[in-house]
Amino acid sequence: MRLIRDAKAGCVESMELLIKECQPYLLAIANAEIDPNIAPKVGASDIVQNSILSAQRCIGDFDGETRQELLSWLRGILANDLQQTNRFYRAEKRYVGREQPLPDDLSKHSPSRLIDRTESPSTLMSDREQEALLYRALSTLRDEERQVIELRNWQRLSFVQIGVHMDRSADAVRKLWSRAVIRLQSAMDGDNV
Repeated sequence: MRLIRDAKAGCVESMELLIKECQPYLLAIANAEIDPNIAPKVGASDIVQNSILSAQRCIGDFDGETRQELLSWLRGILANDLQQTNRFYRAEKRYVGREQPLPDDLSKHSPSRLIDRTESPSTLMSDREQEALLYRALSTLRDEERQVIELRNWQRLSFVQIGVHMDRSADAVRKLWSRAVIRLQSAMDGDNV
């Protein structure tokens, strides 16, 4: 199938078309297979989105050529993501009664060796002030601007991945991000945006 070959070769448009074709199939599987106790905590669409991003990152590793082989490969990625999500949300909560004391050889060390003292209180305070300033500045941005900054700067997604997430082209996302960063900087500098 030419669309698959083009996507494997790095064609963004072909990858986007494949995703549009396969997403309903993956969503139906995720909705059917997600643990009902976990469904209120994480949506099937979130798991599918994560699977799609994984597929985009490793599409070059896909050895198949047919639509059926692609769907099977995507289902495998989704099955893995569902398993990890189910495992994460079913993990036993930490219980203090099961905690074990530190081994004797560790307790011989001075407590000061166990504490990281690389940052002074004034540095920590300055960092907190900068963080508060950043969050105030972020609150002045439009939702889509905050979202693109979060996806790019905190989640470290590529513009292509963000484009898929936001249903835009990579170029449109790059421009949105650039404008958002300028507005954020102006807000942090105290300018009216």
